[in-house]
Parts: sequence; structure tokens; C-alpha cells
Amino acid sequence: MDWLDRIHIYFVGSGVRSSPDNLVYHYQTLISGFLAVAAAGFTVWVLLHQVRVMQRQHEELINRQYRAARSSLSLALMDISDYAEQCVNLLSQVLSKHDEEDDIRDEVDAPPMPASALSSLSQLIALADEQDARKLQSLLIHLQIQRSRLVSRLLDISPTRSPNSSWVKQDLRHDVLDAFILMRMTNIMFAYARWEVDHLPEVSEESISGSYEYILGSKFDKLTEEYVAEKLPRFTVRAFEDRKEKRSSNA
Repeated sequence: MDWLDRIHIYFVGSGVRSSPDNLVYHYQTLISGFLAVAAAGFTVWVLLHQVRVMQRQHEELINRQYRAARSSLSLALMDISDYAEQCVNLLSQVLSKHDEEDDIRDEVDAPPMPASALSSLSQLIALADEQDARKLQSLLIHLQIQRSRLVSRLLDISPTRSPNSSWVKQDLRHDVLDAFILMRMTNIMFAYARWEVDHLPEVSEESISGSYEYILGSKFDKLTEEYVAEKLPRFTVRAFEDRKEKRSSNA
């Protein structure tokens, strides 16, 4: 058993690792703080990176939706223009049957509303640049106003109305004007719908005057032609005006 005498076993207690001379012992709190800050910073970096990726993906999705909505604008404008032309033809037929002071009584129905065009306009308004969205919204608003006035007017001239009421050609001329305004507003927007310009143009009376003179002269009497031709530029510009600004200025 002499060989056991040559074996020496040493025990190192925890006091050696935690001795005052150990660097970790002195700075363990500071090191833990640095590690915590580093971990927190890395977490923040990961989160910011994820936010940037999600934001970029969202912007790309919005851009794709905008391009799709704007690409369908041409079809929507064509539908609205066709609807306005149908309104013009309907009013032309009614007015052509009567003299200036005749009591107009006619059973006619308004053309069908271009529902798909309304949906396309609404989608693009939500995605377009602020200035473009306002002009598109103006078209949508005027379409709704024109439709409401026309339906009301056709009820007014219905043969079933009260015999005490009377409607003459002068009472229908503003409805003709409304339809021509609608045609003019859509015509102004076609270049934008076809990607020929980046934004919808500014509208002035000079850019509108002289429009649709042939249609007016070929479909309506002289008084109606003069009424619409005189008011079309001013009322089209008014239709494009921002209604929020108009209300605030009137207030």
C-alpha cells in the first residue's frame, strides 16, 4: 500500500473563484448590466427591423392596390360618361316634344346608375394622393347629386302628378347642365386614368369653355344651348371645388 502515500488530493474551494483578486468578482454587477443592455438593444434592433419589413410590405401592398384601382379608372369614367350621355339623350327627347311654355308631362325612367363605377371611384379615393382624391371625390359627389336631382325631376313631370303643378322647359335646363358637367368632369380625368399624367390637372373656366358645343346644338333648342354653354365652365369649376374649404369660407 506504499503507492497510496504518493497520491496527493487537493480541494479548491469556492473562495478561490470569488477571491477579492478576481476581476469578475469586483465587476460582476457592471458586467451583468452591460449584458442586459446588450440583450435589450439586440431585442430593440430585431423589433425595429421587423417593423421596417412590415412597413415596407404594407407600402408595397398599398402601391399595388393603388395601381390596380387607378388602372380600372378608365372603365369607370367610360361608364359614367355613357350614363351622362344617356341622361342627355333622355332630356333631349323630353324637351324636343314641347314648346317653351308647355306643361311637360312625360313618363320616362332614369338610366341605370353605373354602380361598378361608384365602387371603383371609392377604392381609388381611399388610395390616391390627397389632391387627386379630392377631385375624384368631387366627381363622385356630383354624380350622386345629379342622380338625385334627375330622379326627382322625372317624378315632377310624371303624368300621375298633381294637376295643380306645372313644369316647363326652363325647369329642366339645369338637369341638362348637370349631365354636361358630369361629362366634362370625366373627360378631364381621362389623361390621369391612362397614366399620361401623374396627377389630375387643375381646372379653370378657360379650359372648359367651348366644350360640347356640337352636342348642344344638335340635340337642344337655342335657349337650352345658350343656358348650358354659358354656365358649364363656371359650374364645372364649382363642382371641383373643395367642399370643406367652401363651408369654412362661408362660415
